[in-house]
Amino acid sequence: MVVLRKASSRYLPGRLSRMVQTVRNRYAVPVVVISSSTGTLTLLAQLPNQPSLQVPATQEGMADITSLCAARQPFLQRWRYRRQKALHIRVVFPDLPILQRVIRVPAAVAGDAVSVIGYQMDRIVPFPSDESVWGLTPLPSDHAEEAEYLLSVAPLAPLAPWLDAFKAGHLSPVSVANQTDQSAVSLPLIDHSFCQKTSRKTLFLIVLALGIFLSTPFIWQSVTDYRLSARLEELQPSRMVAETLRNRIEALTSASTLLNREIQRVGSPLVLLSTLTQSLPDTTFLESLSVKQGQITLEGQSKEAARLISQLEHDNTLQDPKFVGPLLRLPDGRGESFTLHGSVPN
Repeated sequence: MVVLRKASSRYLPGRLSRMVQTVRNRYAVPVVVISSSTGTLTLLAQLPNQPSLQVPATQEGMADITSLCAARQPFLQRWRYRRQKALHIRVVFPDLPILQRVIRVPAAVAGDAVSVIGYQMDRIVPFPSDESVWGLTPLPSDHAEEAEYLLSVAPLAPLAPWLDAFKAGHLSPVSVANQTDQSAVSLPLIDHSFCQKTSRKTLFLIVLALGIFLSTPFIWQSVTDYRLSARLEELQPSRMVAETLRNRIEALTSASTLLNREIQRVGSPLVLLSTLTQSLPDTTFLESLSVKQGQITLEGQSKEAARLISQLEHDNTLQDPKFVGPLLRLPDGRGESFTLHGSVPN
């Protein structure tokens, strides 16, 4: 494992770098070299094992270059070519005079720098702007108030027939250089700002796909919540009926529990009436009976009122019975009127 780890740490970075470089070279923008003296076009190889293709600057030769450029492109670029859209190439025109100059514009108009500089071309370059081809390359600026661009200008006359030929062959030059090496002066063609458009479109598609991928769980959760809400709305009438029944059941249950608790605390009124009926003499009848918090009040008439307290204590019907107020004798020998107070026995 240690040997494998060391080998992977030593050789894998180099292999990955070579693989990335190979992919970049394979799908890089093809380079076409113009030879005006011989009237030929040369498509440079993009990989070490690929040969360069030299064809005459004719319609058939341009078709061969177009086909080979299309074969080297990724799938999306081939699809664009099948839809009759031009393929991107870089052009090398040896010994083409290219003039370069740094231009500064206010940062407020940096988004419209092409138009601003285009209006000043006759003052910036020593020859007419309609007889030249030019392009801008953004440069880093040390001043926040200014934006810097590298202006590249070349004469249009030697390039015009070649640009028309490329256009007829569905090829779109993105830049023109005067040498094939990396240090060559390059002129980005202003009419082909597709690099920024394509990169912005690609970035937009990537961000859109990433947004869709990240938002899919939330979208699914929202759909699930909506379905559950719809289902709950359908079940709302049944829920209201169930809530009503439950409230009724709870009310009945709580009332029954309260009654049972009070019966256990103060006794059942029916049982109390039954006990009083058995304990009181037959010559006694009650006019009112009240039970409040375990305290009992009896009002009535009796021919034997004086014996009621002893009788109730003897039968343990009431606890601590006593008269409230004096006994009132009734006319016609009907007995006495009494008010008696006591409590429920434990």
